Amino acid sequence: MKPDVTTAVRLLAQAADRPSIAVKKDVDRVFRYLNGTRDFGLMFQSQGDQGLVVYCDAAFSTERESRSSTGYAIFYNGNLVEWGSKK
Repeated sequence: MKPDVTTAVRLLAQAADRPSIAVKKDVDRVFRYLNGTRDFGLMFQSQGDQGLVVYCDAAFSTERESRSSTGYAIFYNGNLVEWGSKK
């Protein structure tokens, strides 16, 4: 999946259980974008022999009202290929 549409697709998938005209228009817009960018791609350039690098962190809450959080970032040859965070 193209990273630039991942968030849009995730949000539209969440809205699939309550379809509306606005959601349909948004889905059509994503499809038009994908159709218009078929020949686009990602180019990963090597910056030495870095290979796969993964960073992660976690913060555990000590207060009752606060929540713990975690996050990660995955790099391949110095290029960010995946990231995430959760509370």
